[in-house]
Amino acid sequence: MKRSKCIYCLTVKPISDFNREHVISRFMGTYENAYVLGKGQVCKDCNSYFCDNIENVVSFDSLEGLLRTEHLHKSMKSKRAIGKTRLKISGGNDIFNDLSFYISSNPMSPNHIQMEIVPTVGIILDPSKNLYEYFPLESLPACDDAIRKRIASSKTPFVCFGYDDAVVSAKLQNLGYELSNAKYTGNLDLSDLTAEQSIDTKINVKVDSLLTRLALKNLLNFICYAYGQQYILGSEFDNLRTFARYGTINTPLKMFISDGGIKYIPGECNNCHSIGLAWSVIGTQIYLCGFVSWFNQISYVFAIKPVKTGLVNYLPPEKFIICDNDNRIITEDEKIIVFDWPGDNKKMGFLDNYL
Repeated sequence: MKRSKCIYCLTVKPISDFNREHVISRFMGTYENAYVLGKGQVCKDCNSYFCDNIENVVSFDSLEGLLRTEHLHKSMKSKRAIGKTRLKISGGNDIFNDLSFYISSNPMSPNHIQMEIVPTVGIILDPSKNLYEYFPLESLPACDDAIRKRIASSKTPFVCFGYDDAVVSAKLQNLGYELSNAKYTGNLDLSDLTAEQSIDTKINVKVDSLLTRLALKNLLNFICYAYGQQYILGSEFDNLRTFARYGTINTPLKMFISDGGIKYIPGECNNCHSIGLAWSVIGTQIYLCGFVSWFNQISYVFAIKPVKTGLVNYLPPEKFIICDNDNRIITEDEKIIVFDWPGDNKKMGFLDNYL
């Protein structure tokens, strides 16, 4: 019976225990020339684990999930909430400053995204700037002298979104607020609330180990596809594969995460992924690194192994791919790519002498 070793769990199994694995997780995009690992590379158990415990968990609860919803070629058939623990959206201008929003997929929206204001009550904070302090109904503070002074100087001291106006009025009165002045409800148009015709937003992103493992899994898949199964089974990948599959490490990972794409990637575009290998300097040592950049918005870089030579022009070019989410194609190339590693790389200057 033909057998093979899984590139993740390193278990030797019958070939019937393996199935196809998409190099790029399908929820992050589909492509006409999709890269697929064949039989004998990723076993069914590991494939199912990644799908059930990582991809399904973060697909609607991450910045990556928001971006992929926005850039889908076909909108989802039903409304789905996006962002529970890893993604928080708030307003950034005028009356909407610090106002929290629910975000969800919307098949009827041109960009597939819908924003709704989280039920809240606003109490005027700065009348001159039209700024409010927002509270859930159950967390409204009792009126004190400072609040009373602000209310007295404002014609619109209260803003209510998502709550019944009578319920809010009763709650405010019980807390000692004077309600003779005008107050808004959440049923008004944007023009009724502010002169602004658009809403600036602030996005608070939490990046945890699941998102890091998702990026790493896609990187290891690509390395297997581009360089072969025997290469990825090398011991230099053991620490990375253990973290991707089990969430544990034998030695600390050398890695960094950045908000934005990887510089120096030829063919990089705003709505694309880039995945591949490159070179960097960590301290005084040159390292072979792997990178994953989702939608050119958030990037993960992993140090794989140090190299002995100090001469960059002797290092070989490495493979990378650009996944174009507009045209739904993957382009592969091979070049020498060198990027800065965050921190104090005192020997970084010699790289410029060779490139």
